[in-house]
Amino acid sequence: MPCLTIATPAAHLDDTRNLAVALGWLNGHTPAEWENSFGAQYQDAQGNIFHVSSFNASTEWIATATQMGPVERPPKDVGTLDEETGEYGPPYVVNLTGAHRAQDRLVIWQPATPDPETGEMPSNPVPHADQTNLVAVVGMNGRQALAAMGLQDIPVEIP
Repeated sequence: MPCLTIATPAAHLDDTRNLAVALGWLNGHTPAEWENSFGAQYQDAQGNIFHVSSFNASTEWIATATQMGPVERPPKDVGTLDEETGEYGPPYVVNLTGAHRAQDRLVIWQPATPDPETGEMPSNPVPHADQTNLVAVVGMNGRQALAAMGLQDIPVEIP
């Protein structure tokens, strides 16, 4: 399974988690597996904080993230039981509006393939993380992907 590394600006963390929960749930994972994702923090050269997640993703998970239109509510996200009416409804687990905002900001990088006619490799730089977009890198180990996005560890002072 290829490695998938995603970086999100701190300001977009909630939306990103909603997208991760929806995509994970659609691919057979539970919401609990994704609700606390993106716990690791890195920073860019300007000191802006990014939350990151890096994991081995199935080809189905990557295909769902890269090829589908707007993410749909997972069928099992029926909402909360209203004890008076006995019916399910809001609030739902997935904030679909937030998931759509995150999906709109998602920039996915995948390794280039040679031109079939010339054999030349096209220029294909990894996009740098910024305060606007979520950047997802497919097929590169996590540390390399983070460095390619322009992210670095946050220095920690140990007394």
